[in-house]
Amino acid sequence: MLTKIDDLCTPTFHHWEPNLTAMRFELMKALPAFFRVKKLLLRNPTIRTIVETTSGTAGLGLAHACQELGLRLILISDPAIDAELQSRLEALGAKVIKVDARFKTEKGGFQKARLDELNRILKTEAGSLWTQQYHHEDWKLAYASAAGDLLASGIEPDILVAACGSGASGSGVARAIAMVRPIELHMVDTYHSTLFGTPEGPRDLRGLGNSLIPGNLDYTLVDGVAWINNAAAVAAAYEINREGLDVGPTSGATWLTARWLGHRFPTRQVVFICADDGRRYGNTVFNANQVKAFGEISARDYEPRIVNLPSETNGTDRFQYMSWGRRTLEEVLAAQSKS
Repeated sequence: MLTKIDDLCTPTFHHWEPNLTAMRFELMKALPAFFRVKKLLLRNPTIRTIVETTSGTAGLGLAHACQELGLRLILISDPAIDAELQSRLEALGAKVIKVDARFKTEKGGFQKARLDELNRILKTEAGSLWTQQYHHEDWKLAYASAAGDLLASGIEPDILVAACGSGASGSGVARAIAMVRPIELHMVDTYHSTLFGTPEGPRDLRGLGNSLIPGNLDYTLVDGVAWINNAAAVAAAYEINREGLDVGPTSGATWLTARWLGHRFPTRQVVFICADDGRRYGNTVFNANQVKAFGEISARDYEPRIVNLPSETNGTDRFQYMSWGRRTLEEVLAAQSKS
């Protein structure tokens, strides 16, 4: 019998076009959260409190895991966390701490401020442990089961498209599939994220991008990178929702990239990971004012502007793409410095 945990963690597959499939989770981050916390308990049975820094669904996954396993949870976030998500976290028993807004413009931004607060708590809170969602390989290894579910579904993926925040889902699923069959991995980022060599700055599109380089992002698996802005991601999310798939802007960004790749390579099977759930955005992204602001997705949004280096990207194009070639970040930045 399936449990609530299974329902949250097991992906379902929705065929969008003959060669385009959505891989959707009820709560994607519940999968690595349960995996990580259960492993921590096996290694450290005296744990009483789990601590993590998040403003997204990693916290929600941990909240479900800690509630199930009888652990206290402290989450460090920032002013960007939406009120609905914070309420859901607190309803599940999590304590949410928000760092001061003044840290937004300092080097490292909110993420560094959140890590500073996390380290303070670890020093003062007995029996507490950090799950390290950006760096510990458990968060990546957990996705092997999702790769198994994908292959067991009968789909033979040639291309995987994943949004990149911590890098764990895309790297984890691609690495597991690569042990069975060849797979291309295309990551989706947003502007003012440092993940793929673009300058840091304030980001409108939440749920992907990062100001710090996470250990779980395996650059040597990445074949291509797309940069999507908030307007294009939101417009794409509207289009997906009209077809009955309840997802948010992060999934909109991956769909936009996957759709382009699917049309570019019509004989190859493209799978895109839907990392967010549309219910979270009922009062924000999907309200009437937002619909008017972003309008319909247009023909120009379906075709990216192609760049050869991260320095060639700009904030005016809604969709840009670069061939990464399974290089390390250092290799790409070195090529950029020589150009």
